[in-house]
Amino acid sequence: MPVKRSHWLLRIHRYLGLLCSVLFLIWFLSGMVMMYVRYPVLTREERVRHAPLLRTAAVTTPPPSADAVLGMLLGRPVYRSNKGVVYADDNTVMPGITSAQARQTAIDYFAARYTIRDMRWITTQDQWLNKGSFTAYLPAWVIQLNDPAHTSLYVSAATGEVFQDVSRREKILSWLGPIPHWIYLRVLIIKPHRYIWTQVVIWTSLLGCIMCLSGIAAGLIRWKRKRISPYKKPWLRWHHYTGLLFGLFTFTWILSGLFSMDPLHMGSRRAAAPASPQPAAAAAWLPALQLLRQQPVKEIHFTVVGQHPYLIAGTEAQRPLVISALSGQQVAGVDATLLDSAILQTVAAPLLERTLLTHYDAYYRARDSSRPLPVIRYRFADEGATCVYADPLTGAVLSRQDNSTRRLRWLYNGLHSFDFPWFHHQRPLWDITLLILLLGGAALSVTGVVLSFIWLRHKGTKTKLMSRNRG
Repeated sequence: MPVKRSHWLLRIHRYLGLLCSVLFLIWFLSGMVMMYVRYPVLTREERVRHAPLLRTAAVTTPPPSADAVLGMLLGRPVYRSNKGVVYADDNTVMPGITSAQARQTAIDYFAARYTIRDMRWITTQDQWLNKGSFTAYLPAWVIQLNDPAHTSLYVSAATGEVFQDVSRREKILSWLGPIPHWIYLRVLIIKPHRYIWTQVVIWTSLLGCIMCLSGIAAGLIRWKRKRISPYKKPWLRWHHYTGLLFGLFTFTWILSGLFSMDPLHMGSRRAAAPASPQPAAAAAWLPALQLLRQQPVKEIHFTVVGQHPYLIAGTEAQRPLVISALSGQQVAGVDATLLDSAILQTVAAPLLERTLLTHYDAYYRARDSSRPLPVIRYRFADEGATCVYADPLTGAVLSRQDNSTRRLRWLYNGLHSFDFPWFHHQRPLWDITLLILLLGGAALSVTGVVLSFIWLRHKGTKTKLMSRNRG
């Protein structure tokens, strides 16, 4: 009976290996690159650094909506919001930018240091617009500059802003890391085909998990009989040994990759934002803008916490300036009492604990320390043990966690990148450990690829002989 069971396990393992072994090898090799490389994205810091200084003295109209952001467009202040783009000096709607204006925007992005090498028009997502949210900026111009990094800028025709920049180095590294790792092929990641991409990743990962489990079970059954590998052929023997050593890690790594797609819909959640501003609040923002005339401000966000209007002014400094529109003074943060009241309205449960965090915890964190600190953590006594993280400086709700999202955090980040609080920042120990395991998984995959090739070649030869004998 054990022999028969082992035989069926090996057949399942072999046939799934034909489908998955090459993909596994690609995942492990690209995973090593992704330890240090991410998909290109225009960060907030990059955007603000390249933005022109804001001319607040030219602003004569209040923001049209609560989500508006005040910035500059070719020398004129504009409000950008989900309602469109409105000039802040005369309240007229910006109809869109021309190709000449897009060229000027690209030149201004690097303070006129570089010329334009090429320019093309796109109406759909391309390889470097991997998220569905990018469609809000389309159509757009892709403008290649004559700079040392060979940068491509994406300028939105609708908003007039640069919403993505990609250098040649980022493109090369992406093809070595994120693109093969996430199967980020353009035909799959564009919005109409996003569902297909999701299903491809989920089902290949699921089949990979079955392949791993069948291989581990068959390998252990055969190991128990003789305490050594029963295989005489070198590639089979090495596949057996690497499977015994790295098979469990390979399974948990593929399983955690499956959970990155959130197939159980645990989801990354955000708390509802504090109450939206009333129309009367907009009138208070305009006089407060004049306080920022002498400040090197690049953009301004408008927010209301507990009906108290604030201006959040972005500069090249790491943290923004906060201006109370009612008092007309710069403040160290939004009113704590009003923020607490606004947060309590977002969760229908008693508050258990309010803690000011000056360092990341297990659930509010960033590998590159990009998320703001300090933050206030609110714990609630609801069924899901909800935690809300809010920025005491700006009043922004940064994250919401409950039991479901916390489980997903460990199943994905914990198992996939060894993102454990006690280990992840122990460098270079974390690097060495993960590289050894990924190299082990790659070695296991190489033996699987070779064995699949040998088996297919053998089957092909056997088929040819049978055809000749029939002839």
